[in-house]
Amino acid sequence: MSPAGRVGSSADASEAIALVTWANEEPTGGNVYNRKLVAALQTRGQPAQIVRVPGAWPNPNGAAQWSLTAALAKWSISLVDGIIASAAQGAIRAVTEAGRTVVIVVHLPIGVDQPSQAEEQALRAASAVICTSQHCADVLERRYGLRRPVVALPGAETAPVAVGSRPPRLLMIAALTPNKDQLAVVQALGMISDLAWSAALVGSASADRDYAQQVRTMIDSAGLADRIMITGPLTGAALEEQWTAADLVLLVSRTEMYGLVVTEALAHGLPAIVGAGTGAEEALAGVAPADAPLPGLALPVGHPVALAGALRRWLTDPDLRTTWRTAGLQRRATLPGWDRTATAVLDCLAGLRSGEPR
Repeated sequence: MSPAGRVGSSADASEAIALVTWANEEPTGGNVYNRKLVAALQTRGQPAQIVRVPGAWPNPNGAAQWSLTAALAKWSISLVDGIIASAAQGAIRAVTEAGRTVVIVVHLPIGVDQPSQAEEQALRAASAVICTSQHCADVLERRYGLRRPVVALPGAETAPVAVGSRPPRLLMIAALTPNKDQLAVVQALGMISDLAWSAALVGSASADRDYAQQVRTMIDSAGLADRIMITGPLTGAALEEQWTAADLVLLVSRTEMYGLVVTEALAHGLPAIVGAGTGAEEALAGVAPADAPLPGLALPVGHPVALAGALRRWLTDPDLRTTWRTAGLQRRATLPGWDRTATAVLDCLAGLRSGEPR
């Protein structure tokens, strides 16, 4: 990594931190993480703010690249969202070589399926790299041989305990995209249409409009339009209404670095079914003891038959529902807050200041 410039630390909060990200303000996991991190830093007395850079990231034009370089040049310390950094290796190298500190915060590697030379160059040009899960750090180590990325796990905020619904309500909060695999969810629900349930798919339908239409078409073709609602992205009271009505959360993404929505589910005392081998499995297990009951289940991704079987068992076995729910409530009481996330970031910056190797 490039030598770091002067940085703030948990002991010296005299310098402001810019969290530089894209101009998209939809409630994605990455955007929520960025906002909560900045708020936690401010609570710790560390001046910090979000700086949004316009452009079609991660595929910017020259104007967007110039805007990023200009933004980074204004700050001694910048945390740069990976969705921007992955396409800005030149700007990052120029700014760090000028003595600024640039730390890349990776939510989802662009090169998760195959290496990205631009992303690798950006990661190596940065002062340090922070990953939002251990799973993400492991991916970067395998993909690029990146040594010891810092892990700053998402925190959780105290939330009301979900009340649930009758019949049971299934909740999935994710943009409608092939990776999130709502089609597999709809297929699975079609296999258990003989049972009583309702479902809500909450998330943007604009990221991949063709895929979103496929999801709608499958719902209609399966005769489930009166049981599965697509709400679009929700925030605030409207989103809290969905949490309150839910009984089980689904996050069966084919690729997931962490799955902040799983932590949010646990904050409401809700169990979840997640994709095995993804970062969502890390979020579901959390820091609970190894012998603690899991508040849900991890299933093979892209396997609607397995998902349908798991949902059928959950819907027809009151003891299983009670076990998962109890485990979710137990985890709710022990979830770390966003102050832990801020501490990990400030410790990373303090290490750079002291000259610790990255």
